[in-house]
Amino acid sequence: MEFNSAELVGSGGGGDGGVASVGGGLGSEEPTRTLKRPRLAWIPQLQKRFMDAKVQTNSVSQFESFKNLQGYRKGDNVEGLYQVKKYLDQFGYLDVLDNKNSEFDDKLESAIMTYQLKFNLNVTGILDSRTVSQMMMPRCGEPDM
Repeated sequence: MEFNSAELVGSGGGGDGGVASVGGGLGSEEPTRTLKRPRLAWIPQLQKRFMDAKVQTNSVSQFESFKNLQGYRKGDNVEGLYQVKKYLDQFGYLDVLDNKNSEFDDKLESAIMTYQLKFNLNVTGILDSRTVSQMMMPRCGEPDM
């Protein structure tokens, strides 16, 4: 019997123990056969994905310093704002990163306002407590935008 990957049923987990069924089904005269799925090999790409996921689970401590930046607004020059800019750049809110610039400029204010809008926060452009708390929440590493 020949089959293609589109005919595999039950290969998505769900307690099947790595087993997939082929053929059969309602109204079919063909008998159902069971196949075992191959195990994953531990390859460099899988190692990288594992390490990336591990970094993301530690993201709360990574952004813990953000709570010290609460209340700052456009015009302020504060050590540590570069980390906020890096965060906003990583998640798609800020396009340009200056060389460790700690100035709260127009671009940063606009990025924060977009972030606040995305997460249904009060759109102020200020690093208020709710915005900082949202930034400190664990999240995946994929950009929002």
